[in-house]
Amino acid sequence: MSSSNPSSQLQEERRTGNIFFAKNRNKVLHLNVGGELIYATRETLTYIPNTILASIFKNDNINQSNLIERDNNGRVFLDFPPILFKHALEQIRRWKNRANRSADQQIKPPSWNVKNEFDEMLRALGLGKYRQSKNHHSDI
Repeated sequence: MSSSNPSSQLQEERRTGNIFFAKNRNKVLHLNVGGELIYATRETLTYIPNTILASIFKNDNINQSNLIERDNNGRVFLDFPPILFKHALEQIRRWKNRANRSADQQIKPPSWNVKNEFDEMLRALGLGKYRQSKNHHSDI
């Protein structure tokens, strides 16, 4: 970096997410989901862009927001049933590992007994358009 003002260059990189995000995208984050500790990489949590989930974990500046709940240890706290969150996260992780960004992907609930609660969680995380439609229930 040969900029005459390294501080402003760093601020610009953080604002745009360029180098800052690239350096930290695989950082393992510790989340408290409904009282259960869950580990995930920043890359997985931000894999689906333009969602609330991605915006929470996009970079450390956003993580400092007062709007994000934290537990007593400073971890991001998400008030969802851990089993449902882990089920959605595992599907996103598989998409990321396959480099699949297809718009027709659906995040399937673990069972139809919890579909409404699962869909509410997806909507709250900005993932509502990825909910599984009822005409695909035979896949579960």
